[in-house]
Amino acid sequence: MSALVAGGTRLVALRPAGYNNVDIPAADKLKITLMRVPAYAPAAIAEYAVALMLTLNRHIHQAYNRVREGNFDLNNLVGFEAYDVYHSPACIELGLRYTDLPTLLAQSDIISIHCPLTPETKHLINERTIGLMKPGSMLINTARGAIVDASAVIAALKKRTA
Repeated sequence: MSALVAGGTRLVALRPAGYNNVDIPAADKLKITLMRVPAYAPAAIAEYAVALMLTLNRHIHQAYNRVREGNFDLNNLVGFEAYDVYHSPACIELGLRYTDLPTLLAQSDIISIHCPLTPETKHLINERTIGLMKPGSMLINTARGAIVDASAVIAALKKRTA
């Protein structure tokens, strides 16, 4: 605190809500004003937690560093998944537990589709599978459009908003 005062500091704004690491009596004695964030929004904390989970699961921090170095190798950057029609022995060996699609749909708040369009995946999301989904769950399809039966989704949306 003395070094801060010597440098002309009169106010310290703390980014975290906690202040257990600040010598408050010393700040008072040296007439340094202390400010802190009183609280954070629960939704923002939850979003940050999900971002951290995705970062760790997909090794985004490692991938970022590799790309900066011109290394586009994907080795050791594979995360885990809950459902896949193809069960990877290597993933199972690492401790991955696969589940079936009905269980996944019934338990998930967010269903994000990332698979190729094949005869097996065409209309993977249809009237029957939509019926298995939790009320209020989100469906995100960044894959091919035909994986989702758009007519079934529209009908389900209209039925749930009536």
